[in-house]
Parts: sequence; C-alpha cells; structure tokens
Amino acid sequence: MDGCLEKTRVLPERRRVLAGLVAGAAAAAFVGLVAAPARAASTGNFGFYSHTTQTWTVPPGVNTAIFDLYGAVGGGNDTLGHAAGGHVHAVLPVVPGDQYVLVVGGTGGDPHGPSGIDGGAGGYNGGGAGGDGNGLGYAGWGAGGGSDVRASGSGLANRILVAAGGGGAGFNSPGGAGGADVGATAPQDPTFANPATGGTQSAGGSGAYFDFAPSVHGGNGTLGAGGAGLQQPNGGGGGGGGGYYGGGGGLGASGGAGGSNYVTPNALDAVSERGVAAPVPNGGEGAVIVQYGVADTPTFTADTPPTGMVGLDYSYTFAASGWPPPELHLSGTLPGGLSFDSRSGTLSGNPTEAGTFPLTLQALTPVGSYDDPVTLVIQPATSAPTISGDPPDGTVGSAYAFDYAMTGDPAPTASVTSGDLPPGLGLSGDGHLSGTPTEAGTWSFTVTATSTEGADSVDSTITVAATVPGPPTIGTATPGDGSATVTFTPPSSNGGSDITGYTATATPVVAGPPTVTGTGTGSPLTISGLTNGTTYTITVAATNGAGTGPDSGPSNPVTPVAVIAPLQITTTSPLPPGTVGQPYTATLTATGGVAPYRWSLPSGSHLPAGLTLQPDGTIVGVPKTACTSTFTVRVTDAEAVPQTAQKQFRLTIGPAPHPDLAVRTDPLSTFKHGAPAGYRITVTNTGTAATTTPAVVTVTLGRGLTATTWAGSGWSCSQKGLRCSHSGVLAPGESASYLLGVQVTAAVNAKVSATSCVTPTDPTPGDNKNSSTVTVRK
Repeated sequence: MDGCLEKTRVLPERRRVLAGLVAGAAAAAFVGLVAAPARAASTGNFGFYSHTTQTWTVPPGVNTAIFDLYGAVGGGNDTLGHAAGGHVHAVLPVVPGDQYVLVVGGTGGDPHGPSGIDGGAGGYNGGGAGGDGNGLGYAGWGAGGGSDVRASGSGLANRILVAAGGGGAGFNSPGGAGGADVGATAPQDPTFANPATGGTQSAGGSGAYFDFAPSVHGGNGTLGAGGAGLQQPNGGGGGGGGGYYGGGGGLGASGGAGGSNYVTPNALDAVSERGVAAPVPNGGEGAVIVQYGVADTPTFTADTPPTGMVGLDYSYTFAASGWPPPELHLSGTLPGGLSFDSRSGTLSGNPTEAGTFPLTLQALTPVGSYDDPVTLVIQPATSAPTISGDPPDGTVGSAYAFDYAMTGDPAPTASVTSGDLPPGLGLSGDGHLSGTPTEAGTWSFTVTATSTEGADSVDSTITVAATVPGPPTIGTATPGDGSATVTFTPPSSNGGSDITGYTATATPVVAGPPTVTGTGTGSPLTISGLTNGTTYTITVAATNGAGTGPDSGPSNPVTPVAVIAPLQITTTSPLPPGTVGQPYTATLTATGGVAPYRWSLPSGSHLPAGLTLQPDGTIVGVPKTACTSTFTVRVTDAEAVPQTAQKQFRLTIGPAPHPDLAVRTDPLSTFKHGAPAGYRITVTNTGTAATTTPAVVTVTLGRGLTATTWAGSGWSCSQKGLRCSHSGVLAPGESASYLLGVQVTAAVNAKVSATSCVTPTDPTPGDNKNSSTVTVRK
C-alpha cells in the first residue's frame, strides 16, 4: 500500500446497534437517556491540537458524541515531505458522568545533536524514534504519534478510537502515511532495503531489512507504538508511526511505515481514512475534536423519488435532517440497474426493468431506526428520437429546401442547438430547412431532435456559393473637361459576396469615337479620356468575387467641354538676391490660360540697373548698384482673347565683395627698464574678398621704446620694422603676422600703436588701428 489517502467504512454490524439491538451496559444506558433524560441536556464542542492527554466527563443530559481524531505527521523535510497520519470520524453513544481519556499525538522530531547525527525523537503517544546517523550526520526522523480516545481506563487496552501517526523519513526516503485498517508501507529505499510495513488490526508492522541480512532490521511495530529506525553505514532509518498497531521502523536511509487506525464496533457512522492531516495549521501535531449533545429524531426532507424510465439514466438523492446527521438506508427490491449509496443517500443508475417498486427508506440515528415507506415507479422505454440527413450546398438568391429524416415516439421537434444557419434559411420543427440564401460562405451547425424520450443530434455543413451582383441604379452624369462624373446607388443584392469595385462605361450617342471605361470603389465615379464636344451616355456595373454583374440603365446624355483655368503668376516674392558685378538669372513662371506666355514690364515699372526682363519670363544681366528694388511684371497668354496677370516683386542687390583689414598688437614678454622686449603685429582680412595689393602696417612706438629687430615670413620692412608690407594674398579670414623687437630705454609705461591699410579703400577703417600699453618694471 502506498502513502495516498485511503478511506475505510466501518463494518455493517455497527448499524444494527442503531436498531436497538446492541447488548451491554453502554447501549442500555444510552437508550435509557433517550427515553427519560435526567436533566436538561448540554451541547457543545471542543478540540485539542497539540500533543497532550486530557480527560473529558460527559455533561448531564448528553447521550451522543461525535469524535474526529487526527494522527500526527511523521518527521521529514521539504524534499522528502512529511507523511500524514490517519483520520477517524465516529459517532458514539455516551452516558452522562462517564469519563474519556483523550490523547493527542505529537509530530515526529528532527535529527539533532552535533551535525544532526542523533535520530529524531518519536512523536508523543507511540511514534517510533529515527535511527542515528553515521559520521556524516545522516540520521532519520521520528514518526508521528497516534491520537486516541480511551474509555473505562487509561491503558492501551481501553482505546476505543485510534487515528494513527505517519512514519518518519529516512535520510534518503520518505515515510509511509498512517491510517485506515493498515498503515502505508514506507516507499522503496534506493539502497535496496526491503521497506517497513504498516501496522494492521492485529499486529505491528515489520521493520525494514536488507535481503542479504534479514536479521538486521528496523524495529517492529507493537500495540500502540511504532518501531524505531536502525542505523546502518549509510545513515539512520525513520521511525514507524504510532497507532492501534504501530508501523515498522526504517533501516539505513529508508523511512518508517504508518500505523493503523481503529474504530470500536459500537461506533456509529464511522469513517477511517489514511493520510489526512489535522484541519488546522498546528505544525503537524495530531488533534482530537469532540462535538456532543442529544441525538434528534430525524425528519425526512427528500423522500419522494421521481418516475424513471427504462434505458434512461436516473439519479435521486434522499435526505433527512437531525443531529447527528442520520445515515440513510433503502430496503426492498430495487429495479435492475439501480443502486443506493447510503453515505450520500443517492439512488442512481440506468434502470433495466419497469414496474412499481415499494421500498422502505430507513434513517439510522443514535436514538434508533426510523422508517419511511416510499414508492419508485419506472416506466417502460419508449422510442428515443433519431435524426439524420446531409443537406446540399446552395447559391445566393436561389430557393433552397431540404428535409431531415426524424424518427421517435412521441414525434421529436427539430431545432438548431449550436452554430448558425446560412442567412436567409430557416428550420421548422418538423425538420424542414428552407428559404433563399442571401450571403455566400460556409456555415456549420447542429440540428437536434428532442422529445420527452431524449434527444439526438446531427452535425451539418452548408456552403453557399456567391453569384454576380445585381445592376446598380444609375443617378446623374455631369460633364467635365475631357471627362464625366456619374452618381449611382449600389445594387439591391451583392450576390452574397462583398462588392469589390464598379466599372462605368461611356458610350457615344453617335457612332464614331470609341467607348471609354473607368473604375472605382463607389459613387461618384469619374471617367477620363473622353473627347470634348462628343455626347455620351454612361452605364455602371458592379463586381464581386463571382464576377461582374449586369449594367445599369443609361444615364442622361453628357457632352465634355474644355475648361481653361485662370492665368496666374506662380513665382513667389522676393526673388533670389543678386550681387553687384555678378551675373544674375531668375525665371518667372505662371499657370492657367493657354501657353505660350509673353512677359513684360508695365509702364513705370523698372528692374535694378543692369538687369532686363526677357519675353520668356527670364530676368538676366549684371547688377550695377547695390539696392532693394520693388517692381511689377505682367504675363499674357495665347488665347484668342488673351488673359493677363500682374504681380509685384522685390529684389535685393548686394554690394560687390571687398577686402577689409584689422590689425592687433600683442606684447610678447614682460617689459623691464633697460631690457629688450617685443610685440606680435597681426593683420587679418575680415572682408568678403581676398586682398589684391600688399597689406601695409605702420607702427608708432611711444616714449621709452626703440625698434631693434623684426622677423616674419612674407613681410618686407623698413625703419627696423616700423613700416612693413605683406606681399602675399590674404583670403577672407586669413591672417599674417611678424615679430617686432624693441629696447626699453625709460622706466615709463611702454605704448605702441599700429595702422594697416590696403587698396582699394578699406570700407571699415575703424578696426585698422590698434594700440596697447604695457607697464615697464624697473
């Protein structure tokens, strides 16, 4: 058996107790309490959720207790998991003043000691201890202890209900779950040890062992206690879970097995399960939960089963109220194919025989058995409906009819239960499919034939093919210049497919010029390429995925005529600027009218000096004077009655390029009385044209300075560098400089000034001079 949850029902003899057939003092006292309670009854509930031993005395007036016991989980970790214990649910008759000992099992302990070498302790109330580890600390976990209820004493022999504990994990293998009649065997250990087995109803489980050394094994389970795990070279095994009989202990790396549950034969409505943890988060501890009170006389709340039919699935749930919840039984002869589940109270199946069946519904409670006569009627089978048929495909706009074949008694009704019919078709109740499809495409749907005897369905698919659209409705045609525009209304039918475009055809009223077509996606539509002066009528046809449909009726006659646009000058003002002395060209443009155009200046309008306007609209020449001029031009077209247009323009002529010199004087060292010093004299062309004559620099020294030397490439100087000229060409932005050496002859501030000049005359002479003053140190 594995560690999965297993649920066991208690043997049927306990139900006979409910019928008042139990012998013994407890049953007699129980029945006596129901008949004549000595005092007012008490009700309540309580629970214990951690390992403990408690005593409960039945309060006055109480005759029934509901016990839920949960065994503790075995020790383990997140990788191996924790084997859950068992669960027992039982209803017991009780007598006021009687005492019950309630024992809650504890969870199995973790390995401990240095490096975890010592096996985990067994859980409270019978959990087996884990085996010790080797030098690497591979110890086993302790098993969970069982939870139990003891009557008429506190010894193991006095246990009347037991929920077993789960087995402890070995260092490499999980433990087995506790509970049910037999605890779960521990999972197979990879080190090939034979696994520990679970406790049973008559003996403890066997400890794990190796095939080659069966005498070396984990501890065997005993009454109320799990076996201890055993150390081997590869580590310590897990302990066996406590229970009615404990599970066997693990060996080496293997886990321990789970213990077994136990339910006294006097228990009512008992359930025994394996692998169920306590319903509250309590760290894996066991639990004992008690509800107590006075058993009610049951009331039947659902005891009228509906009529069934042979061959049809049947299900009905009987119900009765009361505390504790009564257990239902159904006696009598059931129809073949039906069965009754006393736990859920459900009668279900597929009846195979018809008739009227007298039955007795019995509610079993702690105060006795209560009967309720019921009658079940199963009618003979009738004819279930059937439907078949494969409808053909259709075409948009064409009438369609098809009949599905249906059988059944009573006659079924047809309906579409999923999908959609093609638009334009409908289905009648007798299975007749008819109509006129209005849209192309493929439709899948399900038709179901339904009657009181059931339903049958058939899946169908119909593909509706598109056809060409109908004719559009023509509107009004309007002439243009070599063209015509026509309006129209789309066809009333698109043929079941979206219209993708329209074709308009212009046909001459008098034979001669060819017909002309134009296409578009909607109204209005323009046809180009018509002959001006020719009269046309226009028709329109629509196109879809299936092709082009018929033409509309003809439009009103239209005669295209030429349209001459107004003449206008399109060149914008101002015109591109010019420069004195530089050739200039600008071309004026116009639109409208009839080409060619003729350009001129109206009387009183003048271009800048040196420029002329050509008849073709070109302004050419070499400007002579810098200025901004405003003037008017006129254009005339070539129509029989000419059009003219005028426009005012502004034109700026800039001055001719020229050089412009600027000079700088920069001291090169500290000036000291009696010592030599120097200046850098720099000339820069800041103008718009290169120099064409030498740049000349004249230097004037202040008091206390005497020129001594000069040096500079491209320079020729006289007066020891006080007057110099540069022979090279200075482009715009280009500079030339030379060094002027001086002797400081007086202890006064040294002042120097320089002047540059160039031919032609410098237009901005203000920057041709520069001076600087330097403090002379003594």
